[in-house]
Amino acid sequence: MRFKKNIRSMIQKASIPDVSSKIQSQLPSVKTTQHPFLNRMRSPFILQFSAFLVLLLGVAMFSYQQSESQVYAFSDYEEVMGVSTGVMRTYFEESIINDEPLTVSMSSYDVIDQEIKLIVQHIILVEKMVMTQLKVIESKRLIESKEIYDVSIETINQDMITYELELEKNFQQYKKDVFAFEGRFDDIDISGYTTFDNTSHQLYMSAQKINKEATIEYDSESKIFKIEFMEDEVKVRAFEYQLTRNNFDIPTLMISYENQSRTINLTLNYIPMMMKIHASYEIIEDEDQYLGTFYMSYQMMNRMMLIITGETEDHQIFNYEFSRFQRFETNFQ
Repeated sequence: MRFKKNIRSMIQKASIPDVSSKIQSQLPSVKTTQHPFLNRMRSPFILQFSAFLVLLLGVAMFSYQQSESQVYAFSDYEEVMGVSTGVMRTYFEESIINDEPLTVSMSSYDVIDQEIKLIVQHIILVEKMVMTQLKVIESKRLIESKEIYDVSIETINQDMITYELELEKNFQQYKKDVFAFEGRFDDIDISGYTTFDNTSHQLYMSAQKINKEATIEYDSESKIFKIEFMEDEVKVRAFEYQLTRNNFDIPTLMISYENQSRTINLTLNYIPMMMKIHASYEIIEDEDQYLGTFYMSYQMMNRMMLIITGETEDHQIFNYEFSRFQRFETNFQ
């Protein structure tokens, strides 16, 4: 019995080795290395990256909404449609100028005398665009699948010509900037399409009325309109013009056309206080160049009188008077 008690006490008093402490003491010490620069940069970087992700998500959502809800085309597409239909509308009206001027006061400068009638006819086709100091599309609305534009153009007498332009489009791609279209304004049907060549958009439009046909092409990069008029399937006139506006929406219009061996370039500006169109002309024939300026204004009588007063580059004075039918826009009501 004494032997068993001694063994029990020996076991209780025996020291058990601390194995875990020995293992830890034999392992290499691992020290944490501090990087103060990275610590300083980590927090701002995370914030910036998070802000970038939020911005990217917002742009993606906005772009998706835009592509789903809006029709994209080149930025001035709507104005081009309004301006073009205004030119077509003028062309399809009744005759607006007599064959010859009523009176002529002219020195020996015969080149302008030979060209003045055709110059005036070109100006009459686009005069409303020159005199309209506000953009021609007043409002736009969507009715079913059709877009309805309210077009408003100012005349030199400060009257407003207004009409509705109705368009229906057939889109060719998901961006909705290439499409064919059909439309109508007043009693005139139009059709056309747009294209894109990776640099600029082009618009093509045509209209017919009785024996007359008008075609218009427009390039969004050069902002040049190309106009062609046909009567009984014969081309009667072709010209180009470029319409620009300053920060106050006041237009400047440059016209270019050819007449037999001559090239005629015109620059038109409207002077509201004087109710006159100011024009400068350049007539090029072979190696000769003829320059000058003139004003075009109107007098309201039984018939509208168109008054031309100008001066050549060598200070010769010329005056013309044309009779123009008084129009009350009754053909298009």
